[in-house]
Amino acid sequence: GRAVFGGGYIPGPVYINSLEYVNINTLGNSQYFGDLLGRIAFAQACGSETRGLYAGDRNPESTSPIEYITIASAGNSIDFGDLSAKAEQPGGSCSSSTRGIWGGRSPGDPPGAQSNVIDYVEISTLGNAVDFGDLKDPSWGTAAVGSTVRGVFISGSTASPGYTGELTYITISSKGDAVRFGDLTQRRMTPARGSNSSGRGVLAGGSSVSTIDYITISTEGNATYFGDLSENLNNAASCGVSGRMIRLGGTTPSSTNTIEYVVISTMGNALDFGDCSQ
Repeated sequence: GRAVFGGGYIPGPVYINSLEYVNINTLGNSQYFGDLLGRIAFAQACGSETRGLYAGDRNPESTSPIEYITIASAGNSIDFGDLSAKAEQPGGSCSSSTRGIWGGRSPGDPPGAQSNVIDYVEISTLGNAVDFGDLKDPSWGTAAVGSTVRGVFISGSTASPGYTGELTYITISSKGDAVRFGDLTQRRMTPARGSNSSGRGVLAGGSSVSTIDYITISTEGNATYFGDLSENLNNAASCGVSGRMIRLGGTTPSSTNTIEYVVISTMGNALDFGDCSQ
């Protein structure tokens, strides 16, 4: 029931390396967990029941490391390995109990560049990410939800026609390219997201909208309206466990420290959870 959030930035920009956590089963403000090895603006995380893995562009070194924590015990992150290539924004992440996945990215050179690369690691062992396959289209600002079997990616921003809202999926246990799943109710990139044991994935906000959608991960099809966040949000942190999806921070366009949650198995608007420290 513990959710750990790390990295980010405050407009300025001031890049952050702190990690904070909440207990998803109870309401309240986040607490200090430890620090990442470096400042990561757009960290994308995945994990197992015991480990959390964070990947992204470490500012100002311009590298793309993967770092890990032990979720049950507070402390600083430890080096895990590296993504297969530099990623200013490393794309959507999801995981099974054993394998962590990142798909799509913005290499950052040139600005706005997009990639269709999908990387994966074995969570229980240290090492660099290796090639899994490709997304349907090169994109950045992707997000993902997953079950123990499937990962579903939201394509984010592509060269044409921009924000697509298209959903594609992979089978996590077998390498290969992503194939079409369906579409969101409206186009957006980098929504907050979470999933639960029932196989429902929730996708909230992104591209300055407040809409929350949901999908059933095991069956292809378009997303269905779930409810709304309290405000329009970009770049929020999120996770889903113990039946709840938590949304933390984001830009409105100013930064916010609010935390909200929804119960994944039911539909409705997000409710107040607490606040993060900054």
